Amino acid sequence: MDLFIALIKDMRQDIYEEFMHQILPTSINLLDAENLQTMDKVFQLLSFAFKFLIKPIRENIRDVFSVYIVLLEHRNRFIRKFSAQSFSFVLRKVTID
Repeated sequence: MDLFIALIKDMRQDIYEEFMHQILPTSINLLDAENLQTMDKVFQLLSFAFKFLIKPIRENIRDVFSVYIVLLEHRNRFIRKFSAQSFSFVLRKVTID
């Protein structure tokens, strides 16, 4: 996870496609409510990704949401809560015309 965070920080918009199609789905699949260390790393990755990829995420908010909704519907309430808090950063940055 630390390597992905470093890549996102360094490459920013250049890694957006890989983030959407490989990194985000893989990190969602790795998420395990029983393993707190993994859960911490996944949400740390998501936080950095939302911060550094905010421009392409805003432009493709529907695509991001269609992948991210799995976390918002997760059976574990803590994962739902952390997911909502993470995604709220993105939603605050979206402007509606």
